[in-house]
Amino acid sequence: MPADEVVRWLGYTNQAMRQDPPDPEVTIDTLKTEWGKDFDRKLTAARAVTKRLGPAFARFLDDTALGDDPHVICKLAELGRPLVEKVEAIERINSGRALWDARDPGHQRAINARARLYKLLYPE
Repeated sequence: MPADEVVRWLGYTNQAMRQDPPDPEVTIDTLKTEWGKDFDRKLTAARAVTKRLGPAFARFLDDTALGDDPHVICKLAELGRPLVEKVEAIERINSGRALWDARDPGHQRAINARARLYKLLYPE
């Protein structure tokens, strides 16, 4: 979803929420019920994309109470899923023998895969 669509969607949500801001505790309970065992992973994804969008975006979520809206958090988790998947892939590579054993036939492939993932996560 392009950034302008996210901003437009958040604007509509913000207008609706001015009437009745969400209760953070109810939001957490709702998401735990909806996501079940994936709660921590999806919340990590939502936090990752929020961090990636910067402090101004995080302040916007706080100032408008959109950061407590389960629909917004779900959308952020959806947008952040690829980031979490890349981090998990790096963790799998880091925990594998091939990366650390130069004699392993998959050593160079592990190095290249991790470098590619790092470049995607940290493009600067």
